[in-house]
Amino acid sequence: MTIKYDFDSPVVDSSHWDAGAEINAIFRDHDNVRVAGDWLWVRSQIRQAPYKEIYASNPTNLLKDFNGDMIIMEKGGFQSLRGINLEGQVDAGRTGGLVYVEAGGGWQKFERVRVVRSADPCVKMHQPHAGHAASFTNCELIGTPTMPAVDLPLDEPTTGGLRRFISCKGGGGMSIRWNGAKTSMMAFCDTFGFSMNEASMYGVFISNRFAIVAATLPLKGLEHSFQSNITSSRVLISTPGTWYDGSNTDAGVDYAFPRFAAASKNELEKTEEQMEEARKGKERIAKAMVTLAAEERKGEQKRHKRFIAKVNASRHE
Repeated sequence: MTIKYDFDSPVVDSSHWDAGAEINAIFRDHDNVRVAGDWLWVRSQIRQAPYKEIYASNPTNLLKDFNGDMIIMEKGGFQSLRGINLEGQVDAGRTGGLVYVEAGGGWQKFERVRVVRSADPCVKMHQPHAGHAASFTNCELIGTPTMPAVDLPLDEPTTGGLRRFISCKGGGGMSIRWNGAKTSMMAFCDTFGFSMNEASMYGVFISNRFAIVAATLPLKGLEHSFQSNITSSRVLISTPGTWYDGSNTDAGVDYAFPRFAAASKNELEKTEEQMEEARKGKERIAKAMVTLAAEERKGEQKRHKRFIAKVNASRHE
């Protein structure tokens, strides 16, 4: 095996039959691996230990050519993927996902990573605390109509989460299945699908675009904050405690939670009463103005008659 070096980082290029085996071999002695070339076939699973990094100076495609998850980010965390495209080859019948993140450690970094065409969710953070404080920055997260690109835990303690999705893009299917994630953030993202369950809590969503195929986007869970987002569908607030203010743009907002529904109805009735009262008030003002004008005309006529009478009386004197 011939290894080329770039600034002390071993390079794996398309000349290798199995990029996965080469990366695993290099990781035994090095913390960083640079991949280079348009297409690299990965025919065996990559075990990415804590603090290990795989990166590309130019966009490089890693194509999975086996069944199972392509990369395992092992317990301990602090792994990094930068500037690479991961493809699951589901069209070729390959099963499994692209990245499986084990619980424990956290702080993984995905920067300028594209994940696409995977039979399972492309990036799986299924266990509580898996991917704790992980960050996705300028990534392209492309799922399928039946599989999300990123799958977060169904539930976890409130001390878990802290994941950040910043300036990411979706397409083709569901980008993120939020599930029961806690204390996580999404900002400046353009997603083509999104869902959450009742266990989710303390999510912060700022200036995102949710392109939703369904007629309604259900927002579930507790104590979320939505500000300055754009949603192509109606929004359904399913549980209490969600902050969803007028800075958001959508096709309409509905409330499924009974207290919210009652409050919404009462607020609507109150608004209608206020509008009706305002309309009647305008009518009263208009009538008063007409009456006042008529009285002014009568007053002018009376004053004119008195003036004429005085003039005529002065003539006869």
